[in-house]
Amino acid sequence: MREKKKESLAGFLLKLLILLVLAIFIFALVTAISPHLFFPAAADTVNIVLLGFDRSEARDSGNTLFRPDTILIAAFDLRSATVSMVSIPRDSYVKIHGKDLYDKINHSYMYGYLSAAEADDPHHAGINSTILTIQDFLGGIPLHGYMVIDMAGAAAIVDAVGGIYHDVEDDIRSNYGKGPVQIEKGYQLLNGGKVLQYSRNRADYLGGERGRTVRQQKILIALFKQMTSLDGVLKMPALYSAIRANLETDLSLPRLAALGLLGFRIDPDEINTRVFSGEGRLSYRDGLNIYYLLIDEDERVAVIEEIFGVIAERRSRPDLPGPVIDEPEVVPEIEIEPEPEPEPEPEPEPDPEPEPDPEPEPDPEPEPDLDPEPDPETEPDPEPETPDPEPETP
Repeated sequence: MREKKKESLAGFLLKLLILLVLAIFIFALVTAISPHLFFPAAADTVNIVLLGFDRSEARDSGNTLFRPDTILIAAFDLRSATVSMVSIPRDSYVKIHGKDLYDKINHSYMYGYLSAAEADDPHHAGINSTILTIQDFLGGIPLHGYMVIDMAGAAAIVDAVGGIYHDVEDDIRSNYGKGPVQIEKGYQLLNGGKVLQYSRNRADYLGGERGRTVRQQKILIALFKQMTSLDGVLKMPALYSAIRANLETDLSLPRLAALGLLGFRIDPDEINTRVFSGEGRLSYRDGLNIYYLLIDEDERVAVIEEIFGVIAERRSRPDLPGPVIDEPEVVPEIEIEPEPEPEPEPEPEPDPEPEPDPEPEPDPEPEPDLDPEPDPETEPDPEPETPDPEPETP
């Protein structure tokens, strides 16, 4: 037992020594190196776009065109060492860069992908179209880089730091809140798979797409806390490997390192978060009634000024046709002449009361005989003749 305790104590002291060396090294780097050295074009704010694609191994059939369902811009203030995150809902109805049309902002990737020249990479063309559409929506603010990740990559990064501690507000259920409980309510450690279930859920008290966007912001803040904790620092090699394998970015390694060092100076509880909001509408398009979010223009201008310090021009509200309501086909009624109502049968006349039989006339009295002729007298029978005497024989 004593040997095990000695080994355990020795291991603890070794880990503590490593942490102290790392902490001193990081503190020296943070205080000696300014991110301005790596972002010379930026004034005081560096704006990085984070795109989360809806791709997963289960969905990857080889011919599916995926979309950036998570669109978030992180604004790093280099002087105050603070960060603000603003999310653009994927259904936001915006003008697509380079196209004379409006559509969902997450469809901007598709337009760039499908219109790429033969010599260009369609994926990069799609990313470029998305970045420029975001920039147009935000009033032309400078964007200094992007990071792209899919669902499997996000889960791998979470697992690389040992999971994320988070207080789940309510039970998370499958099948849009109608199925079995996937994550119970309460403070707990979430692995990569649980983080995806939590952040992709749209059926709880927050409701719909806005609720999902708010949860994604909460998970990012929890991940940031975990990465900058002592436990996260010890797992930095595994985290670096997961990021390299799953994160696509146009940021150079020095720029990534500069933002990472800046992160150690940021207080996670002071991170400012905003989500653009608006009015949800159905509109008829391509044979379907599709849901769009019409962004509130006054709020758009106010958020851009608050987060990025830019006064954006207020725009007129885009025209959005309404839905088509399928009404049942109206079949013209055929006028049918009503059958004549049968004339009521006349009530039978009551039988006349029978007249009393007439009294029989009395037989007429026989007329008296006139003097009747006397009956003819009857003649007396003639006397029989006396036969002649027989002659005598001689």
